Amino acid sequence: YYGGEYYAPERMGKAIWDTTYQDLKRVNEILDYVARYNYLCSIEDETEREAYRIANFSNATINVEQNIHSIVHTTSYGTSYIVKIVEGENSWHISRSGGNGYDLTITRESDGNYAVYLNYFYRNELIGQGDFKAEVVYADEPTISYTGTLDMTDYSASKDKPLTITTRITEALVFSRGAGITDGRMNITVYDALYGTTDKITAHITKDKKVIIDCLGTSTGYQLL
Repeated sequence: YYGGEYYAPERMGKAIWDTTYQDLKRVNEILDYVARYNYLCSIEDETEREAYRIANFSNATINVEQNIHSIVHTTSYGTSYIVKIVEGENSWHISRSGGNGYDLTITRESDGNYAVYLNYFYRNELIGQGDFKAEVVYADEPTISYTGTLDMTDYSASKDKPLTITTRITEALVFSRGAGITDGRMNITVYDALYGTTDKITAHITKDKKVIIDCLGTSTGYQLL
């Protein structure tokens, strides 16, 4: 945020948010994928189920053997990746191969909501872990809301002393594929082990698709893209 006589914490706050926003969108993509596949499995009518499969998994071949679901996706580059779901008594273990791979466990709780533990997922040079409490409402498309903690680590600059971004979602982040993120409040802490510095911001997403970032005594609003 510059030094010396020029003081611009808004710039730093926006930089932190821009990175965190991309991380959250990746988490949302993963949760949305699982929610859509869960809904596909719940459809009893064959015609309706096939129509939903074509609408949501048209580039995939689905194979189910006992409690193991293998979903093979073909990309526009001619490559493929596999999403594997292993059903437990009250949980799913989901893993995806490839460069944007991930591994997570989702457990259904007694209140009908879900405990989500992201063992790991990759986004570009970042690797992340997450621990969330989530709720899903199915209508025209899944709407998912969750609270919890997301930890992202960037090893690209220093493997021994990396940059770590911790996001604590204190008021439920709400999203759907069509609407994007429409609500949520979070505290974001960035620790740079290379320089021993810690920076903090808070971010509040409003229903009119704006994010309000508080950083070092400043408060600035931006339209979500």
